[in-house]
Amino acid sequence: MLVLCMSANAFGSDWAQLEAGTFRFRDPLNRERRFIPLRLDDAPIKGSLAQFLYINWCPADCEQAYAKLLAGCRGEEILFSPTLLTSALLKSKIEEARVVARKHDEENAIRLWEEVRKQADDEGNKATIIRAQLEIALLRLRSGADLDDIVSVLDKCIQDAKSVDLGDDRSRLLQLLGEAYRLKGNFDQARGFITSALEHSRTTGRKLDEGWALLALSALEKSQDRKAVSEAGLDLIQRAYDCFSSVYVSGDQEKQRAAKEGFAACHTSRAAIYDHHRLDDAMAEFARAADVFRELGADFEWNLADLLFQRGDLHSRADDPQLAAKDFSAAAELFKKLGDLLMEAKCVMGIAELLDQRGRRLDSKQYYEAAAAIAMQQKNRKNAAWIWFRYACKLFELREFEQGKSIFSTLLAADWLRPRQRLDVLKMLCLCAKGSRKTEELERYSKAALEIIDDQIATATSADERRRLIISKGQSLDELEEHDRAVACFRRGIEAFEAVNDRDGVVECWSHIAQVMGKTKKRKEEREAYEKVLNLIGDEDDSFHLPMTLTMLAQLEIFEKHFDEARKLLDRAERKNEKLLSPMVLFLVQDLRSKLPPT
Repeated sequence: MLVLCMSANAFGSDWAQLEAGTFRFRDPLNRERRFIPLRLDDAPIKGSLAQFLYINWCPADCEQAYAKLLAGCRGEEILFSPTLLTSALLKSKIEEARVVARKHDEENAIRLWEEVRKQADDEGNKATIIRAQLEIALLRLRSGADLDDIVSVLDKCIQDAKSVDLGDDRSRLLQLLGEAYRLKGNFDQARGFITSALEHSRTTGRKLDEGWALLALSALEKSQDRKAVSEAGLDLIQRAYDCFSSVYVSGDQEKQRAAKEGFAACHTSRAAIYDHHRLDDAMAEFARAADVFRELGADFEWNLADLLFQRGDLHSRADDPQLAAKDFSAAAELFKKLGDLLMEAKCVMGIAELLDQRGRRLDSKQYYEAAAAIAMQQKNRKNAAWIWFRYACKLFELREFEQGKSIFSTLLAADWLRPRQRLDVLKMLCLCAKGSRKTEELERYSKAALEIIDDQIATATSADERRRLIISKGQSLDELEEHDRAVACFRRGIEAFEAVNDRDGVVECWSHIAQVMGKTKKRKEEREAYEKVLNLIGDEDDSFHLPMTLTMLAQLEIFEKHFDEARKLLDRAERKNEKLLSPMVLFLVQDLRSKLPPT
């Protein structure tokens, strides 16, 4: 074991002899730490030693440095500081990758970060290797890669990082891992990692990291509370805004620019929490975020386009088709300019769905076709699959079964389909086989679909995921006209959800039982199931099921010619839908009122 003290004096006239003398103590990357570089001052590290990790023996932290040195001499795992010197080539590769990633060109950005990783590996820069793996994981997360694979990569980064001081990147790694778990629905794990990121950023005094960690926690609050405005989420966003403000006030031009990006993210996050519950506030936040992105310039045009897309979606859900179409069109133009074909296709698809909502189902076909054609231009067919799936569904709706079936069959043959995506395709092929009375095809597709659902139920890791799968199985059986098996599945679901006090699961199962009874013309059982739903959720609940259940009961009253009772139920449904602004409920209420005789 050799401790090499590096300083201005050590790098003097006898430097060459000193460097040669250390050679026999070290392996190429110092993986076994057969020698420990100890940096005593700020003198540049010369020659081949520039690639190695070292202990920083500065006056402000001598006690911690001594503990590391002692542990290293004993052969224990120690936390090294990363080399401050990075080759000009590696620096240029990092900057190039950053620029491309900022433009959301995921495919090229992943390629460039891979080049960074390889170059860092050649230079023995372990911190940058982990940093590159982090960036690649983030990009793959954005582009829809398998979450289990992402979590596996991030877990490995966590292990690798135990012997390297990642600085800012340690907080980023923990946030990424938390975000992956949030998307998987594992909220407890997500909260643990993001909270660790927050604590680390506070310990190191990095306000930017603290702000982003607080925003990540606010997104977690939003994910877990979709029914109302999350006050806890808004509080976290305000605290994040305060962090970015402190950076802006005290920072240089580069940090002020980073703080502005944080401001825009805060406004966008507030808009997401306000959503349709406080529509005017949400739109005001979107406007503030748009102003910041425009001020930041060309590097943030993608963010501006994405904001317009989100705002268009909110206008659509708020039943304002003109403003929604305006935002979708503006976003599509920006994405087209930036070369993001997938997002451009999604914007065009948004316009198609707007026309569907207004009852213009024939007019929307050309927009579905346009979206599919745009998506086909990109190299990654996997990313375009959802657009083509929606187009095929539209063809089925217009009774163009053969063309739609051809698309679904092509998708089903893809080896990159995830189980949930494969299940959606199989369901559509089941409907096609059922409509064309092809019994053998129906049996083959339905068997494959149910096998996937049973496998997913067995491996589900969260209550929400298990609920969704059990209900999906019942729906699949219902679609196959196996109504008795569907009801039995939903009743087993009710027993399972009651055992764990999952009221939402029980409500959904009873709601689906009512729908099955409606299809089979069992009016008494349908009414009893809907009344079960009302008893479970109560009159004050802010649930989508309440106005929808009231509407369906009104339909039963109309069927039995109890028109006054139907009017009362429709009035209640409209009042309960004021906060939700569900287009489906609005459409059904209007349709049922048209069937009532004049008063």
